[in-house]
Amino acid sequence: MPARPEVRDIDAALRPELDRAWRRVERRIATLPPALRALGRRFLAGRRPGGAHRDYFSDVEVSAPLAYLPLWMRAALRRSGDWPAKPRREMTGLLAATLWGYFYIRIQDDVLDERFDEGKREALLFGNVCVYEMSRGFDAAAGRVPGFSACFERAWIDFTRWTLEEREQLRSDGPYPRRRFEAHARKVAFAEVPVAAVCLLAGRGELLPTVSRLVRELGIAYGLINDVRGFARDVGNGQRTYLLARAGWRHATPVGDRLPQGLQARLYEGGLLHRFLEEARVARGAAARAARELGFAPEFERFLARQERAVAELEQRLITLSLLRALGARP
Repeated sequence: MPARPEVRDIDAALRPELDRAWRRVERRIATLPPALRALGRRFLAGRRPGGAHRDYFSDVEVSAPLAYLPLWMRAALRRSGDWPAKPRREMTGLLAATLWGYFYIRIQDDVLDERFDEGKREALLFGNVCVYEMSRGFDAAAGRVPGFSACFERAWIDFTRWTLEEREQLRSDGPYPRRRFEAHARKVAFAEVPVAAVCLLAGRGELLPTVSRLVRELGIAYGLINDVRGFARDVGNGQRTYLLARAGWRHATPVGDRLPQGLQARLYEGGLLHRFLEEARVARGAAARAARELGFAPEFERFLARQERAVAELEQRLITLSLLRALGARP
């Protein structure tokens, strides 16, 4: 029996609060008609194969802190005296709406993936539930707060626009400059929505531009890291990512069972993989500055320290592979 995936929590102290949102989602799925209920449960089971689906947003090694950002923002507002002394009932609903939104984005991403599995087609029908519950949850939590609906609409359109433009770029051999990559990283704009809701509920709408900057820098950092982690898969799928474009790979380059040697040399010996991880550190530093301005530097810096350990382990594996290549053992 395979071992359960190890989980290094992004913020263990907040897991109980996130679990309350998970329970709300699970209870809703339990009320669905049988076939749709089974479909929803299969979707959840697929989030962490061999592990617990509730770990999906919480493992620092593979997850961005997207579900934790609104909780960290609330902590900052509590410290500044801007959050009500009595807990707001909206928070669990806001988190549940956030989970539903990410589920839908995950379903959409799977269907757009070049490795699209026919079995995932049915998940689109569960996606109908996800979109409805996301919208219903956000409306109940913050729909009446001035400025929230406009913020939600802008972020949803940005997520959609930049996802589409990135997809067109990945299938192209055209130039892929850094400014375009950074624009595509704005596809994570949905992450702004729950954080903006917390700010607006507290009457701190002036924080929204900084929230946008934080999410944008996180999008850049994770885009760079994900390019490094998935470059072999991306070549196989014909996805010419920013990393592969900088390495000079083109769709016409033949790919067999192994990556082209020239591409491997540029990635490993050329140091491009390491440069991408360093560039990700720069973006994470910019995100940390935004978090400091928002008031949740302690929480964010603890997360960065945990994430850095995971990135350092990835970097060490790359160093080992580079040494093997130098010694003539081709990975």
